[in-house]
Amino acid sequence: MTASVPDVARLSPEALSEALRALEPRTAAVLVRRLVERRSQGECATWYGISSDAFSVLLLAFFVFFGYAARRLAFEGAPLMLG
Repeated sequence: MTASVPDVARLSPEALSEALRALEPRTAAVLVRRLVERRSQGECATWYGISSDAFSVLLLAFFVFFGYAARRLAFEGAPLMLG
């Protein structure tokens, strides 16, 4: 990974919040429920009324969207800070 692309795994809490706010509401809600609220994958799948496998696919897709949002904010000069 080059210096110009942020390592999303090491974002500060402020940068994480900023990147989540840049996402569509549904995408952000799924990530918040799983990561911030620390709900299990099974709980999240049940909440959304889908199978655990379907939730895994949804979560993976949303992580990709989150990575794009974080990188886009970093390239646009937003203060995304690595922790």
